[in-house]
Amino acid sequence: MRKYSRALQTANFKRDYVTVLAVVIFFLIVIGELALSISIPVYFVRSDLWAVQLARQSLHRDFDSLRQRSRRLEEKGTLKDSIAGDENQLVLWNLNMMAHYLRAHRDTMPPEQAAAIARDLKGFNRIHLRASKKQPYNRIEKLDLQPALERLAKELEQKGTAGEK
Repeated sequence: MRKYSRALQTANFKRDYVTVLAVVIFFLIVIGELALSISIPVYFVRSDLWAVQLARQSLHRDFDSLRQRSRRLEEKGTLKDSIAGDENQLVLWNLNMMAHYLRAHRDTMPPEQAAAIARDLKGFNRIHLRASKKQPYNRIEKLDLQPALERLAKELEQKGTAGEK
């Protein structure tokens, strides 16, 4: 029979302990990597959902604010019978029509469509701001027909005199 020394037995135990520890750490690393590879896409999907919800809330808040301000400006009556007042009425009419659509499609609206509505709201807001200062957004220009009529009369005269020859 062979006698084992105590030092030899201790070295075998240490070697087995290190091997088991290395295998356990290896499997923990693999499990950690799998957990990360699954959790990162889930996190991005959740953050995208939050971003979409925040954008929708912002859209509805801006929409309601502009609609309320336009309604107040209309109720004041200070813009009656003016171009700025008519423009504010058009903005309010458009916002009321959009409100029906937004109410019906609040949860199913794609982000692209929400962005398009947000762009429209910015344009309506510019018109409303000008109307609140009693300045029309559009310029009304008078059409001067006299030079065009004179030129047409000359051309007709020239054709008439050329036809007589």
